[in-house]
Amino acid sequence: MFGTAVRQLGYAWSMMSGRRFRLRDVNALADDMRVTLETFGSPGEGADDMLAGSDPELQEDLTRRRLRRTVRHAAAESPYYRRWFGTNGVDPGSITPATLSTIPPTSKADLRGMPAAFVSDRARPVVLAHTTGTTGTPT
Repeated sequence: MFGTAVRQLGYAWSMMSGRRFRLRDVNALADDMRVTLETFGSPGEGADDMLAGSDPELQEDLTRRRLRRTVRHAAAESPYYRRWFGTNGVDPGSITPATLSTIPPTSKADLRGMPAAFVSDRARPVVLAHTTGTTGTPT
């Protein structure tokens, strides 16, 4: 139980600080969840009500902060979004849930045309896979 608490605190710290998760810790947390469910069963009725009961103002603030962090991260780490924000003169820190819809969706052509531009500058390859074909009609 102590190990689970330590892993949960580490996971929370990673979430708050924006640091990467270690794969072995995520796997251990998944194992912890499985054991907890086997031991105590599912949370049962009313669990969703307890989770959804937090203050709406706090939820809005959390949403705003997470969105701002995500957009800033994309602008700082992704060549595509860094270029997009620069070209369009948009300050990543100015994006809010209310203004997010003013940013056009990324096109399929951009995703297919320059896939590496969407990968974080800090990303390191873990597995490299190649395919020789598809199983359907291209879209």
